[in-house]
Amino acid sequence: ERVLSDLDNKAISQIVQELDSDDAADLVGDLPAERARQIIEAVGEDVSRELRKLLPYPEDSAGGIMALEYVAVNADSTVQEAIETIRTKREEVANVYYLFVVDDHQRLVGVVSLKDLVLEAPTRRVKEIMNPEVISAYIYNDQEEVAHLVKKYNLVSIPVVDEHHRLVGRITHDDIIDVIEE
Repeated sequence: ERVLSDLDNKAISQIVQELDSDDAADLVGDLPAERARQIIEAVGEDVSRELRKLLPYPEDSAGGIMALEYVAVNADSTVQEAIETIRTKREEVANVYYLFVVDDHQRLVGVVSLKDLVLEAPTRRVKEIMNPEVISAYIYNDQEEVAHLVKKYNLVSIPVVDEHHRLVGRITHDDIIDVIEE
């Protein structure tokens, strides 16, 4: 808070634009309300939209610690299309080990590992190789419940879904470690 109070809005806006969505929301969420509003207005439209999505969630909920950067593919996609999706998102999404699989309504229906994608024929459909028994967190789950799930199932990341089971984000192991340390 002391460091932020010494920085002007332009500097904070530049920092926020470089951070992952979850970290940017944490930083802006720590600012006084009026200053947070000014920062949200000063950043680019994409970042502003992400902040507006994340800031309403309680900070100790799955929604409060999730990131909006993830890789998802439609169940009807081919393995080759899924690999191309990963390539197009490589700058945006770090540490991709699993792809989340969604239906036409963005509902989470499965997960597939990178290993499985690489080993399968490019023409196979993702729905043929995905694991339909995916562990997920509900957006309003307490962060400690999410940490318990990650620990219990030894997950690297966990998808976050809304009340309609639509995929809305992911929580990575580094954020879970922060919860456990708290």
